[in-house]
Amino acid sequence: MTEIAALSMSHRNADLPLRERASVDAARASRLRAELAAATGELVVLSTCNRTELYATGSVGPSALRAAWSRASGVAEAELAGASCELAGGAAVRHLFRVAAGLESQVVGEPEILGQVKRAYENGRLAAASGACGAGPVMHRVFQRALAAAKSARSESGLSRRGGSVGSVAVTLARTVFQGFEGKEVLCVGAGAIAKATMRRFLRHRPARVRLVNRREDRAGELGARLGLPDPAAAAWPLERLEEALIAADVAVFATAATEPVLTEAALKPLLKRRRGRPLLILDLGLPRDVEPPVGKLPRVYLYNVDDLQEVVDHDPERRASIQACSLRVEAAAAACVADLTSPDPGPAIGRLRAQLHALAGEEETRTRARLTTLLGDRVDAATRAEVEAVLGEFRHRLVNKVLHGPVSRVRGEAPVGVGELEALFGLGEPPPPVAAPAGPAVAARGGLA
Repeated sequence: MTEIAALSMSHRNADLPLRERASVDAARASRLRAELAAATGELVVLSTCNRTELYATGSVGPSALRAAWSRASGVAEAELAGASCELAGGAAVRHLFRVAAGLESQVVGEPEILGQVKRAYENGRLAAASGACGAGPVMHRVFQRALAAAKSARSESGLSRRGGSVGSVAVTLARTVFQGFEGKEVLCVGAGAIAKATMRRFLRHRPARVRLVNRREDRAGELGARLGLPDPAAAAWPLERLEEALIAADVAVFATAATEPVLTEAALKPLLKRRRGRPLLILDLGLPRDVEPPVGKLPRVYLYNVDDLQEVVDHDPERRASIQACSLRVEAAAAACVADLTSPDPGPAIGRLRAQLHALAGEEETRTRARLTTLLGDRVDAATRAEVEAVLGEFRHRLVNKVLHGPVSRVRGEAPVGVGELEALFGLGEPPPPVAAPAGPAVAARGGLA
């Protein structure tokens, strides 16, 4: 098995401030790839609001991986070591499968992580295509299987219907504070995937008004259109009108990709008098944080960030049963992937099986041709003889492929048989002399029906 090394920092072992400092954006990812280019065969970087993970193959080990991460992020190696875990081989593969299925998420079962893992893999593929250190054949194999296993396990277990998300928990919290949204105004700052998913959930509860604020007003309008607002343009405001929007809002969702706080204590404090004592619930879903922590200490302001939302996770028994069922399916798929990676390359054995089948089919084709020659004699013309040859060749080719389909699927599937089992089952020894597979009418060139 090509050794896979991984480092993982998440809500399980690091607080939000550290996760913010250690997160790897596009610029940091480029520095990481440059740092590891000589020592690493492949690299995939996964960085979300709740976790940063590095998956690598090649000669680099966890220590070298952590050192490169430290240089790219500016966080000391010792600090990273104390707040991240090392994974290697099968443990790294198993962890990736669980992460993709949402089983390691802060809100267990949330669906957004599946798309985030897919984007991390695609970014790795793009990096590799440009000549940088990225996702090659090993990561392609592992990530594709992890994504497929996560999708099927979530569907079959029912978790895709019951899984929580940051957005759903945020709405649950807001409903707890306000006992509903009648007469309430919901403000959203940001226009990305998390903003869209969260606002979709808020809109199900019919707030009185919705305001969308973004640095680019047109993007806020586009979000409004995707959300199906009756007048997206009127709901969209530029960031310069954020203070005005905060005066009217009852709930404010912040979900931007900004690297500095969008809302500070100094900016909000003067607005409180104009709010006339109305409570303001602020849900900060950004990473790094969009709202300065001191904002939460202002009177009648209730600030919750992504760490705080953990306390609002739903404990429905049916959901717990779905999580357990999903976990069992994911564990089985991960084990099959590890077994596949540790098995010898099935290519040579499949090639020997293919050659063996073509040799056997060739013998039968020769016998069949001889019988047809006897049966047909001179009753057919040359054109018909050529057509018969073509049919025989096509028959042989299709038969071999159909017989191969089952064994090849088992060797390369989700629960593969070993190469040794394949060799024993079909008695595969040294490869026989090559027999060319026929290709349609060209078979007649060998001298067929006479």
